[in-house]
Amino acid sequence: MVFSGKPSTGCQMCRTRRIKCDEAKPACNQCIRTNRTCPGYKSKIDLLFRNETEASAAEKRARTTARKKAAATLRSRQAGRVAHQTLETASFSGSVTLPAHTGSGRARSTDSDSPDDSLAKVSLRFVAAHGRRGNMASYGSGFGASQNGNSADSTSSYSSGSSRYYYGSIVPALPVPPDQLAVCHFYSNFVLVPFQGTGRGYMDFLVPMMKDAESPTSLYASIGTKEAAALSGASDEASPSISGTAAPVSFSSKEARAALSIAFRACALASMGTRVASNGFAFADKALSAYTRALAATHLALRDPALSRADNTLGAVLLLSLFESITAKHMGLFAWGSHIEGAVEIVKARNLGQRKTRSGLSLFIAVRTQMIIHCLASGKAPDMDVDWWMADAVADSAAGACQRLSIRTAALRSRAADLMATSSDRSPENVARIMALAQEAYSLDRDCVAWQANVPVEWRYHTVAWQDKLPEGGDYGRAEVFPGKIDVYRDIYIASVWNMVRATRLCLASIGVRCAAWACAPADYRTTSQYATAARMCSDIITDIIASVPFYLGWHKSQDFHSTEGDSDNEYTPSLGFVCGDDSSLKGLAGYFLAWPLTNINSQDYTTDNQRAWVIGRLKHISNELGVRYAGFLAEIPCPVNVDPP
Repeated sequence: MVFSGKPSTGCQMCRTRRIKCDEAKPACNQCIRTNRTCPGYKSKIDLLFRNETEASAAEKRARTTARKKAAATLRSRQAGRVAHQTLETASFSGSVTLPAHTGSGRARSTDSDSPDDSLAKVSLRFVAAHGRRGNMASYGSGFGASQNGNSADSTSSYSSGSSRYYYGSIVPALPVPPDQLAVCHFYSNFVLVPFQGTGRGYMDFLVPMMKDAESPTSLYASIGTKEAAALSGASDEASPSISGTAAPVSFSSKEARAALSIAFRACALASMGTRVASNGFAFADKALSAYTRALAATHLALRDPALSRADNTLGAVLLLSLFESITAKHMGLFAWGSHIEGAVEIVKARNLGQRKTRSGLSLFIAVRTQMIIHCLASGKAPDMDVDWWMADAVADSAAGACQRLSIRTAALRSRAADLMATSSDRSPENVARIMALAQEAYSLDRDCVAWQANVPVEWRYHTVAWQDKLPEGGDYGRAEVFPGKIDVYRDIYIASVWNMVRATRLCLASIGVRCAAWACAPADYRTTSQYATAARMCSDIITDIIASVPFYLGWHKSQDFHSTEGDSDNEYTPSLGFVCGDDSSLKGLAGYFLAWPLTNINSQDYTTDNQRAWVIGRLKHISNELGVRYAGFLAEIPCPVNVDPP
């Protein structure tokens, strides 16, 4: 059906009089003012679905005829061009004749001079070459494989004078829809699945959950017409019946699947749009539209107490937070933190049995990881204690031990901030309480050091190179590698856990310095022994984080290096990989993991000016090249230098 303009939502009387209708309820003011009877308004369904008129049908037929004629002309020209190139480049020392079909099914003569028939004679060398590469089937009816499916046999059938028939023109491959390309692109950039039976992964819950849900490219395939109207805001009257407790169970299940599928599509289109330039497909607009619909679908799912605890709803919220990280246009729209807080509330409402499934455990660990980053970055305390977060929810013992230390650190930081804010006077009792928190921070730091010393062998990193050249022109912002050591890890998951424990130690050092500064005020805290110790330790930690950045960004894959610190055959064999695609290419997930550690060291007083310039350059690189847009805005955040702790 052709588009004949946006239908008017005014009453029939105002439409007949061709005046503006104010659409007041129960009758428009235009009719009331002129003492006319208002006939009312069209329903939402009548506005969405309209009958096709004779004029629109004729217009549609004319456009279809013109389109078919243009397509036929284009195919004829392409066939002639391909035939001309083939006849010029192919060797005809062993040419054969390929019979072709006519419209009546009889073999068409190959003596014709038409462009389609000019492809009837081809070189055996040309056919054999394509047959060896297994590309015969890709030509469709142009150069098809043999009937038994073996492309190698098709060459012999040509030389033996087989009576098989082939069309004379090469049919080009059908283009893959951008929606499907976006789905594959997202899987190959953001979904890590474990290898070799390990429990490590990231967003791997999407693989089984999306198999159960409808196709993410079909937005409303799993819901009915009335529900689709509610999700798009087309009908205000439909909302109460959708969210009511009397809704059938089957509808609730479809509603949850819709939220997950639409959120997945929004992330896929957004990720594709930030990495690929397209003039014919508006990735950004379609991603934002899908994101808006996903918010509406998730809101409807959260209104049902039972449905709000479903795996699909929690997965949709996590995808919405990822969308914010990929597309953050400015900090006002940067709602990543609010989505994470919402995911935490959903996790708290779920029962412990939902952690025992593979998808449920993966979802819980993903929420816990994001919660730790959110708490360490914002200074908020975790809602639940560390035992609740870690109970029966450890897929990898080393990573679980690191997250336990990080949760304890986030809680300690919040306690220290609250105590310093409420202790107005520096009495001996308050000083003792503050210094007790400092000692607790030092004890936690020793636990972090012990974790680093006792990780499994496959978790250890190795220094593989040393950069001793300064950037050209002293431009550290464009340098790929910062002068100093370069470390390599087994995979980006292990590298991210290492950087999490390093960020935890930076946070613990800041707690110790703040406690010392509060206790010694009004004296300069930089003269204390605690500050001197923290400065040395944090400088080493910053160096280690910087040394890991080239690994995230794929520097090691383009270099020929040999480690002198390990000789295991599995030293660089990753224990996990992406769902599809080439694992050696740059991945959006690497930039997503790396943005927070870089922002963390960018805000440290112990970071040098050259290091800070290099870090800002890497954040901009992640935003521009890896498509994680919020990294670019993190690079623009002014970082305080030499600011006294409160």
